[in-house]
This record gives sequence, structure tokens and C-alpha cells, in this order.
Amino acid sequence: MMIVTQSTIYILLLAANAVLLGAAVLAILRFQRRCRQIETFWTSPTGAAVSDEVSGAAPRDPAYDPQLERRVAELQSVVRTLARRSTEAAAPTPAALPLDKAVRMAKRGATVEQLMSTCGLNVGEARLMRKLHSGRRGAPHAA
Repeated sequence: MMIVTQSTIYILLLAANAVLLGAAVLAILRFQRRCRQIETFWTSPTGAAVSDEVSGAAPRDPAYDPQLERRVAELQSVVRTLARRSTEAAAPTPAALPLDKAVRMAKRGATVEQLMSTCGLNVGEARLMRKLHSGRRGAPHAA
């Protein structure tokens, strides 16, 4: 059986405290490094792009562009609106079908008269449909 003296206990406690102190210092250093990494990410363009916050102050990044930031915010709003509409969208209404048919016919090269008679378009609508959707931009249009 081993006899443990009071001085041996003090030495063991001192060694244990030194180990714990070293572990704490390492943990603090790792924590500081991780904080710097997170700060670097959120001040980068990627972090700004994924952030939902709109801060009043410009980031420290020299490549920061307020117009680009505004445009990205507008585009995010448009994407949210389109996503909302796509979930609400139903089958096309019967009134929209003649226009779809007119677009297909104009892409195939239908004349203004054909668009008017088949799809029920007036002259201006038929000319516009042909101008927008025909492959020939400079082709003469029949009146």
C-alpha cells in the first residue's frame, strides 16, 4: 500500500490545474479564431447575399455597392412574389387559350388574316402578335 503525503496531493492538484488552464487557453484561442471566421463570412459578398437583414451601415468590404444591394433586394422580392403566384396559379382560363394559339400560329408564320379569323383578334392585335412572335422581323405583314 502506498502512502500519499500531503505534498504529493498538492503536486497532483497543481498539475491538474495546469492541465485545465492549458485546455481553457486552447478553447479560448479556438473560439476567437472561429469568431474571426464567422465575421469574415458575414462581411463578405456571399454573407451579405444570404443575409435577410438590411443594415443601414455599409459593410467594411471595399467591393460593397449600394445599387447592387438594392437590386438584389428587389430581385428577392420578385422571386418571393413569383413563388407565391406559382403556388396560387391554377389551370389557364379559357379566355387565355386563343392567345396561346395565336402565339403558336404566329411562330409558325401565320398571316394577319389567319390570326384574325382563327383566334378572333382585331387587326392591331394580329399585327402585334405577328411582329412579336414571328421569326421574320423584316417580313411584310398582310393587312
